[in-house]
Amino acid sequence: MTVVDRDEARIRRWNSQHPPIYEPGLDDILRVARDGSREFTFQNNLTKSDSSEASVPTSSSDYSTTNAQFRVTARQPNLFFTTEIAKSISEADVVLVAVNTPTKTGRGIGAGSATDMATFEAVVATVAEHARPGAIIVEKSTVPVRTAQLVHDTV
Repeated sequence: MTVVDRDEARIRRWNSQHPPIYEPGLDDILRVARDGSREFTFQNNLTKSDSSEASVPTSSSDYSTTNAQFRVTARQPNLFFTTEIAKSISEADVVLVAVNTPTKTGRGIGAGSATDMATFEAVVATVAEHARPGAIIVEKSTVPVRTAQLVHDTV
């Protein structure tokens, strides 16, 4: 999966040890997905009740509290952060559009209550320009009804 943003500072933060948002445990999950990991083992106080071989829990009733070692296999990185918008979109099978859609400000129709779609529309135009045929485009923003029709018409 490749995350694309035009904000270079934000991408630098995603690629660092200090992501731009805080969620307990997120930094460890990001590190493994972004950088990959070697095989490792860790101690846990859960082990399978009916077997001496430690494995990943399937249900809490299968386990009792004792010490167990768990082995985690090595993994390659599969999460990337970049500002290379055109390249990333052109290589994607699925493009998830997730942008800020604030309330329209200023004057005119909808000011103070309607969704400001300017950023969303600009991103969809960029996706339409660079997406390969057959790419799936998913809208993941707070958008008004019939936005999928706007995406369809733009593409």
